[in-house]
Formats: sequence, structure tokens, C-alpha cells
Amino acid sequence: MAAHLGKLRQLILFFAHQESAQPLGHTKLYKLLYFSDMVHLRATDESITGAEYRRYPHGPVPPEGIITLQDLIRHQLVREEHISLSNGLTLHKLISTQAPDLTLFKESERKSMDFVLDHFGSQTATSLSQLSHQELAWLMADDGGPLDVDLMGAKSTSEDPFAEAVAIIDEWYETPDKKGDAYWDELAKEIETSRMNLREKDDDW
Repeated sequence: MAAHLGKLRQLILFFAHQESAQPLGHTKLYKLLYFSDMVHLRATDESITGAEYRRYPHGPVPPEGIITLQDLIRHQLVREEHISLSNGLTLHKLISTQAPDLTLFKESERKSMDFVLDHFGSQTATSLSQLSHQELAWLMADDGGPLDVDLMGAKSTSEDPFAEAVAIIDEWYETPDKKGDAYWDELAKEIETSRMNLREKDDDW
């Protein structure tokens, strides 16, 4: 499936235009894009953007998203501010200079976008990266390789598939102290099998 670059472009503008998603760096943006596509996949069996995601150290990243963001910055539709952090790193803060065109999106897509903004928009890049490391699609992918769309989300048989998808996400990302020992034992096995590297840092964490 080819990526819908128009929707990808507007989805980037959507998150870069939201005050509640700030500060928004590259890592955080790519995770919000991933979760938007993943939530809609689990609700409707369709991706919003159709973008391919690849396994990068800090979680899923869409190569088309990198190119699209660069184009938006080049045409001054997204402004990039460089902010020095107390840990010596630099945050590349992304701010949209125009409102997104939401007419491109279906109602179910808007619902997924709003859900991701409400649930994940205020989280840090570090937190979102850690959440994405729990995704089976990321765990099973080769380093730098594409994520399996079938592992990102399966078709629902529920009468209200979006509600089911939300329930799945809420259960999957419940707070760590609610997770049982069996969950952490299984995750440890998956980490060992996939040789995950959780010690790398990014400049906009």
C-alpha cells in the first residue's frame, strides 16, 4: 500500500499545530504518527496514512514522514526551534505555521487522531518511545527493517470496532504498577530474543 502523502502531510501539521502536544520534537512526532495509524488499524483494519514504519532505536519511524517533514520545513509550513536542554542535548521543537486541512480525513480517522492527541499528546518523547518498544510489530522487526502491518493491528469483529481498539490500547498501556509479574517475564523474554537496545539516547528526549 502506497503512502497517502497528503494525509501524512496534514497529520504532521495536525500535531505540530496542537499546543497540548508541545514540546514536539522529531522522535515524539514520529511516535504520534505511528500511534495514530496503529489505533486506526486496530479499529478499522486500515491505516490513516498508509506509511511504512521501520524499526529505529527509539521506536517506529516512517521514512516518508522524515521526507515530508523536511519538505514542510523547507516551505516554512513548519518552523523548527532549537532549544538547549539542561542535560546538554538540544530539542528540535516543531511548530506548525498554518492550521491543518482536516477535510482530507474520514470521521474514524479524526476520531483516532483525537484519541492519540488526548492520550499521548502530553507525554514526553522518552515515554512514547518506551511505549512503542512494547509493540510486538517493533519487537519482531529487524533493526532498520519494516514493521509488519499485520502485527500493528488486526481486523475487529466488534459491533463498535473503535471502542474495542481503544479498550485494547488502554489495557496494553496501563500503568506499570498494574502489570502482573507474568507480563514483565514475557516482555523480558521478548527483549532478549529481539536484542533490544534501550540505552541509546536521542537529542529531543
